Amino acid sequence: MEETMMKHIREAIRLSGIPAGEIEVSNTKKGHIHLRCNGRLIVCSSTPSDPTIAARNIANDLRKRT
Repeated sequence: MEETMMKHIREAIRLSGIPAGEIEVSNTKKGHIHLRCNGRLIVCSSTPSDPTIAARNIANDLRKRT
């Protein structure tokens, strides 16, 4: 996992219950974070207006992808 990963992304991975080793993380040139779980893409904002809600939404998306 990348050292520069945002706190809300780390929290989302923890909330999802999916092992971090199963999630691929990459950054786009525009600063968006891409998560891939089982080959499916989830695009995350690097600066969400509400990190708590963003983490919950990302965790839900991750759970749906497994």
